[in-house]
Amino acid sequence: MTDIHYTADRERIVIERELDHPDRLAKTLDSRFHLPGTSIRFGLDTVVGLVSVIGDLFDVGFKANLRNVAILREQLGARKREHSSAQTETSATA
Repeated sequence: MTDIHYTADRERIVIERELDHPDRLAKTLDSRFHLPGTSIRFGLDTVVGLVSVIGDLFDVGFKANLRNVAILREQLGARKREHSSAQTETSATA
């Protein structure tokens, strides 16, 4: 075996090793799991997307952002009323 062939073989091995991690990651994200009874394969990317869709559907029904703002307004209103009554008491005693 000549040095050129030896060097080319080593480079090919190094390239294969470098591509091993991205290859495993792609398989995990795209086809790690098998849907029983079918030939359908899916990965973590699908699972995360599904969780996101379920979360979005829940949010449509629950209106979490609007509820959170309503809670904030309620709390800020209570603080404002407390602050206002405290100032009124201070003014009345002065």
